[in-house]
Amino acid sequence: MTEEQIKEQLSKHFTCVLGNMSGYKFSEPSPDNGVDLLACKVVCRMNNGKRRFMDGSNILRFQLKCTCQSSVKVCENSIKYDLKSKNYNDLVYQNSANSLSPLILILCVLPNEKENWINLEEESLKIFSEAFFYQASETSVEVSNENSTKRIEIPLSNRITSDFMDNLYQEVFL
Repeated sequence: MTEEQIKEQLSKHFTCVLGNMSGYKFSEPSPDNGVDLLACKVVCRMNNGKRRFMDGSNILRFQLKCTCQSSVKVCENSIKYDLKSKNYNDLVYQNSANSLSPLILILCVLPNEKENWINLEEESLKIFSEAFFYQASETSVEVSNENSTKRIEIPLSNRITSDFMDNLYQEVFL
């Protein structure tokens, strides 16, 4: 696998593990058309006195990016990242006022040295990544040059924590 493919897989697994722990199920659309992962909350209902688990009807949509610390600029209150314009335009377009579910960017930031990305110990597996989420605002404007990049600024308060999926779900659907 190339280094880029490894990063892509780490970002997918990071996101899935985090969501799985909060009761979310993931699928990968094929072809992806700019959406890398779909997440739905697994819900429980009672049916004739028995618990029945099923997929919820609300879907969270994610675009995933993974990079190293040297490719971001950390400022006092934010992190800056150069996103390909085509990816930025997908975020803007799919977050328009008439969108039922926003497209959320998850940016995983790994250490610069590949040997520091994961550490397998006797009782744990650690992925050394910080992750942040970004959502284009309804007033964001698409970039006209599809062959350029758009520097996005993500507040450090958008750091992904263990309750990220539930917080996002509540913000979007409740």
